[in-house]
Amino acid sequence: MRSHNGLWVYEKENFDVTANESIEYWLSVEYFNLGYYMNKVVRVQDIMPEAELKTFGDMTTTAPLTTPVSIQTTKPADCEASVTTVNGKSVGCKNSIIFNEDFNSDNLKHWSFDTRFSDSAADAEFNVYEKRNETSYIRDGILVLKSELMTKLNTFDDTRIRIGNYNLQERCTPILTGNERECERQGSFGYILPPVTSSYLTTRNKFSFMYGKVQIRCRVARGDWLYSQILLQPIVSETTSLNSSRHLKILFVRGNENLVDGQDNVGGSRVYGGAVLSKNVKNNEKWLKSKEFPNDHLGNEFHVYELLWTPSQISLSIDGKSYGSLQSTLRESAIEAKIKSAVNWANNGPFDKEHFLSIMVAAGSVKNFYSINSSMVNGAEQKEKPWSDTDPRAEYSFYLARDKWYPTWIKPTLEVDYIKIFSV
Repeated sequence: MRSHNGLWVYEKENFDVTANESIEYWLSVEYFNLGYYMNKVVRVQDIMPEAELKTFGDMTTTAPLTTPVSIQTTKPADCEASVTTVNGKSVGCKNSIIFNEDFNSDNLKHWSFDTRFSDSAADAEFNVYEKRNETSYIRDGILVLKSELMTKLNTFDDTRIRIGNYNLQERCTPILTGNERECERQGSFGYILPPVTSSYLTTRNKFSFMYGKVQIRCRVARGDWLYSQILLQPIVSETTSLNSSRHLKILFVRGNENLVDGQDNVGGSRVYGGAVLSKNVKNNEKWLKSKEFPNDHLGNEFHVYELLWTPSQISLSIDGKSYGSLQSTLRESAIEAKIKSAVNWANNGPFDKEHFLSIMVAAGSVKNFYSINSSMVNGAEQKEKPWSDTDPRAEYSFYLARDKWYPTWIKPTLEVDYIKIFSV
């Protein structure tokens, strides 16, 4: 596609078309980080002989091209006003595409990588987040984020994991300014360095929005004590607590093949989505929805996950089938759950501000496998969770059991095909 005299000209060779045939086309335009989408059908009226075409350099089009194109500056008649905002600005019409990422190039202009250690105030994952060629790359139009043992890297061995130092230095991107624990760790006497390196990709400070429909086609990670997660997180001040617990989960899936919590299978056959309002994981159960796919790990193939976020409702679906919804105005519900900060929320809070996207794959945690202390079912084999969430050396216990869980990391990757967000 090329521009000439105010027109865009698209030329396609070896394309057979006859008079009265219909051609359906769609156009996606990005302008100042906003996306605009149009779908049209045109009927072919005349077929012009090649001799009547006029050439401009290496561009061929019908003659003449002297009349300037007319630009429609008012809203179309079928435009329904949108409540969506993008980077602080209103979007004109509903059902406009405001974000379209297909990972068909290495240019991740809307994204940045977190490089930091997990903090105990948050999920306390047993990994460090870094940008590494081994654990984050684009392959055939698919974004791949991977978890890997640190000892598989050339600069790390067992001794360094146990008693070594790791300083991220100028590469560090702490969420909380001045929090040294996010940037440097020292291993000693069972308090080891994180044994796993993982990837965390975010649109923080580059793209944010309020209200919209998010569609993501991806394949989640497979392997014991891994989890894949895609979030909408609120824009917060740098001085805000590291664990700004309020966020929306587009998807959360554990990597274990069959993970049992009481009578429930909470492993890779179950997807979770919804709202997180509290640091207390039990509190959050009332705002999270889930759906199980018996005998089918969600990491076996790609699925389309969708979250619809409006001023009144949050709805969740997978492959076009709804599995839950909740009110997006959760202030009263949070007050009933004794969340102290809820009294300061607006009546339509807490999800009444712009959020950014975060994509991650991670290993372990003292919160995301919180009540699963019984066993993991793998055929007839029973395997205990190798750490206690209340043990300050939980990370070390996890590392000592690596010969049991690492062989299960069949595909420790979160693979994302595309992300589309539409205005509502």
